[in-house]
Amino acid sequence: MRLGAIREQTIAAWRRIDAVYQRHPFLVVAAAMLAFAIHVSFVRHGAVGIDFEVFRKTGARLIAGEAIYQPDENMPFKYAPVFAVVFMALGVAPPLPTYWAWNILNALALAIFVSWGARSLKPEHRLLGTALAFFACASMVQHHYALGQIDCCVLAAIALSETQRTKNPVASGALLAFAALIKITFVAFIAVAFVFFARKRILGVALGLAVGLLAPTPFYGVTQTHTWTFEWLHLLGASLEPWICWRDNQGAFGIACLFGLHPASPEHMRAGYAVALLAVIPAGLVVLKKLLAKESEQARRAAVLFALFMTFFLSPLGWYTNLVAMIPLCQRAVAFAAKRPSRALFFLPILVQAFLVHDTLGEAFVGYKAARAMGFEFLWLLWVLAWFIHREGTED
Repeated sequence: MRLGAIREQTIAAWRRIDAVYQRHPFLVVAAAMLAFAIHVSFVRHGAVGIDFEVFRKTGARLIAGEAIYQPDENMPFKYAPVFAVVFMALGVAPPLPTYWAWNILNALALAIFVSWGARSLKPEHRLLGTALAFFACASMVQHHYALGQIDCCVLAAIALSETQRTKNPVASGALLAFAALIKITFVAFIAVAFVFFARKRILGVALGLAVGLLAPTPFYGVTQTHTWTFEWLHLLGASLEPWICWRDNQGAFGIACLFGLHPASPEHMRAGYAVALLAVIPAGLVVLKKLLAKESEQARRAAVLFALFMTFFLSPLGWYTNLVAMIPLCQRAVAFAAKRPSRALFFLPILVQAFLVHDTLGEAFVGYKAARAMGFEFLWLLWVLAWFIHREGTED
């Protein structure tokens, strides 16, 4: 078959897919996310993911009346007590089928998140833009499924919170509380609600936190719930030192490990805060500039986009897996590049890093991560987006 004929058939097939996408966007995205999750779960990684095993084991321990927070473990459970109660269902189910079902649930959650992010693209660019953004983060999504992580569910909560912001602000705020109880760095979105005086959302946050923190009380009593809560908060800080300089940590505190300081020491933490300012200052200046220009909705949209970045970058353990949250930033990058193709050069590092994975680099991938290359690449993405938003604003 001639090259020209192959090209024509490829274009025709893409147009057919795009036509279906224009009519049923969520179904197309969900089908793609499910196919990828099934491929990773069944083909590439048949065994139960190690993070999922932590969730399952915690549920089983709670059923058996054992301690759920065990700081001496290599990978302890580090989520709020209410989720130990939720994970009891995992503790009694067959491990491997439950792991598969877990990843399918996360795939559907990721479809919600990706579809929400696609609103930054014009309708005619949404399918291609979403495909490119997903490709840029595909290795992180694959790693997420391999581990059996929960990030996609958290990101879906953020997407749903944003879509319900005006229709049902109290429920929207409760979803933010849910996200923060799972991943504490998602308080960045609660901070956005405070900055923009979203009183009903703040009420929802307060109610959500209260319900989440007190939910185990009817079953286990006030004393046990209180003990668990303080054990959880203590463990979040106590578990940093062994892991903070692990090569998968691509956030600000992982980058600070390049300075050769003792992990989690006061000097190391101060260096991490200094690196964090490389993201906080440009993002904050853009939001402030929009607010001073009385462009409050533009400011809010920018703050939401930047908050996604901060959930990864400001986390003491900003894992490689947490970069799944960068998909909407990549979609926004495609939106800016679509206005003027020459801008694609600014986003080339993100596209290039999509090819720099274990399958292509082999053992060199370990050194690539140890150099915090992905952390620097996505920090560059934030800077470029901040500049374009400063100049042109956001469009949804």
